[in-house]
Amino acid sequence: MRTHYLPVLTLIAICLTLISCVQLTDSAQNVKYVTKTEAPQFCKKIGEVSVGSIIPLLDMESVKNSMRNKTADMGGNYLVIDEIKTIPAPTPGASTGYAGSGRAYKCP
Repeated sequence: MRTHYLPVLTLIAICLTLISCVQLTDSAQNVKYVTKTEAPQFCKKIGEVSVGSIIPLLDMESVKNSMRNKTADMGGNYLVIDEIKTIPAPTPGASTGYAGSGRAYKCP
């Protein structure tokens, strides 16, 4: 490996480490979630939620937490997770990442 790539790879590794463990915010603790199903009948869809597409997260739990945080930020209290997908490692030996998408709802 050429040495001029080392600073870039080091920076990428630092960024991935910093975002690897996404914690739930206080308001997101009240966001319920389901996977690959529909929201209850009386819930109103308030938007789409996606995470990790630009900078993948290092574990699936961080993807769920990040999506719940975004749902809470949008004023929602219910999340339907449509997909969590694996993002291939950018370089050999690097960690695989994850991205997710879903829909945020406000339920009574």
